[in-house]
Amino acid sequence: MTESAPLLSISARAKMDGIVQRLITRAVGDYGMSAATAPVRAASILSLDDQDFRFELIDRLTGGLLAEPRRILEIGCGSAPFLYSALRRGHAALGIDVDYERIRIAELKIDAFGLPETFRGTARLGDATALDFAAGAFDLITSWAVIEHIPDLESALFESVRVLRPGGFIVFTAPDYRGGFEAHYEMPWPPMAPRSVCERWVMAFDKPPGGIGTFFPITYPRVAAALESLGCRIVNAELTLPLDLETTRLLDVHDQAALERTAEMIKGMGARGTLPLSLRGTTVFHVAARKL
Repeated sequence: MTESAPLLSISARAKMDGIVQRLITRAVGDYGMSAATAPVRAASILSLDDQDFRFELIDRLTGGLLAEPRRILEIGCGSAPFLYSALRRGHAALGIDVDYERIRIAELKIDAFGLPETFRGTARLGDATALDFAAGAFDLITSWAVIEHIPDLESALFESVRVLRPGGFIVFTAPDYRGGFEAHYEMPWPPMAPRSVCERWVMAFDKPPGGIGTFFPITYPRVAAALESLGCRIVNAELTLPLDLETTRLLDVHDQAALERTAEMIKGMGARGTLPLSLRGTTVFHVAARKL
């Protein structure tokens, strides 16, 4: 007997909730995620938000690319809030992600929220460094806070350009690790520090080092240079916070004694509420590149 729609919806929601709890537990164990952040992250994973801000950003950076239906590939689609919003807006959109659990949530959303059956299969497991699409298949390749998690970034950028049509756009958003704050750990961060230093840094703040190695210190100049070498022209780029090199120089971690002194200083500034903006907010870059 086929499950009725209400029962199917209830079952799908329960399964989604179980997966989300596993993801949150993992984030707490890897990064020491705060209790205040956990429900916010859970809500974003389960969201069907229309993501207006991302569509507006892409249109602003590209000069109105999404004013008509486009072929879109989202790299790191996660649980598909942007992907499903793009489909609802009439775009021919697909998404890939390496995280099976997030793709499973995307599929469960179709039953949980009564989404069109045509959405099924548009969120797929996939590797950004080996895209299973023909050359020139898309008008737009986009991602949001994903490319910093790709170990072989240049291969992913090569593949993105390969599957983009001439004249099409790449629009990526990611943290710029020249800044002094790390979003996953929610804490001040020594810019471009190697893994061994980062491990000691987070432990000085009583946070777990398990998340070190799940993200990589990328910067806007590195991404822009790679895209230009692959035959793209940068048409727009923005930083959400200006780089404050004087402030980030406060993060002295050149040896263990300096690291421990700096950690105590940062803890004190945090307790007094005197941390400068660049040490309490992520410097993010938005970049739009057009394939020549």
